[in-house]
Amino acid sequence: MWDSMIPTPEFVMSQIPELIRFIYENPLNKVYERYYLVYNVSEIDYQTITTIYLAVITGALIAMALRYAGTGNQNVVKIIREHIEHLKSVKITKCEFANDPLNKNSIDQYELFSLISSTLLALAIVMAGTCDL
Repeated sequence: MWDSMIPTPEFVMSQIPELIRFIYENPLNKVYERYYLVYNVSEIDYQTITTIYLAVITGALIAMALRYAGTGNQNVVKIIREHIEHLKSVKITKCEFANDPLNKNSIDQYELFSLISSTLLALAIVMAGTCDL
């Protein structure tokens, strides 16, 4: 499985289930149009969708970091840093507003900090031994 792990954003994004990716990346009207006959769209927990989406990416980055541990591979470093920047731009919500469709793609503070910490750990694993602070 290590050989199939290619340090590209496409590899990371291919780990996300199609349903989760579609709901996260598209506006509410497209989600409704595509899934209203299959799912009760008004009952979708958008905070959970966001958490799953970001956690899958973070997990893929940790796996990639283990594959390229200590190498300082610039492709992996770039992908991880881009994810850290994305995490820094994610909206934080309070628990009582978690299912509000207007707060789509938001996450609670605890989850966000956990994901940022895990992603920083992945970056540290890749950069270990390179003397690059």
